[in-house]
Amino acid sequence: MSPEVVMLIIRVLLALVLYAFFGMAIAVLWRSAPRRIVAEDDVPQAYAVQYQEERLVESHRLRALNLIGRAADNTILLADERVSAHHAKLIYSGGQWVLEDLASRNGTFVNELPLEGPLVVTYEDRIQIGAVVLHIEAERPLGEATFT
Repeated sequence: MSPEVVMLIIRVLLALVLYAFFGMAIAVLWRSAPRRIVAEDDVPQAYAVQYQEERLVESHRLRALNLIGRAADNTILLADERVSAHHAKLIYSGGQWVLEDLASRNGTFVNELPLEGPLVVTYEDRIQIGAVVLHIEAERPLGEATFT
């Protein structure tokens, strides 16, 4: 075989290896990408409700993406020193509410168990962030409270 043919074969093989690498990288990125967040119009009416001693304190209308924490840019603002600036996120995806801790300092708890990864939560679940306890409710709660 002539050296030109050998070089051509090597170039073709290297090109195939490069394309295979790019294909695998795209496949990994595609699989690890978060699920699509639905449009606001497709989110069912639901509220994150904060109670204290069985008294309604505050209620927040949930959106497709809800950021929870102390920072002013959060959807659900919690005034508790044990809550991180950006503590957790609650998204509506695939017809379910999914809660995820954002590497907070004190963690997030669901039904008194530490949240270790994204978790589907339901209307019966008790979500604790710092000293604040939230419940997801399908209807706007009655009583004296601040609604945001």
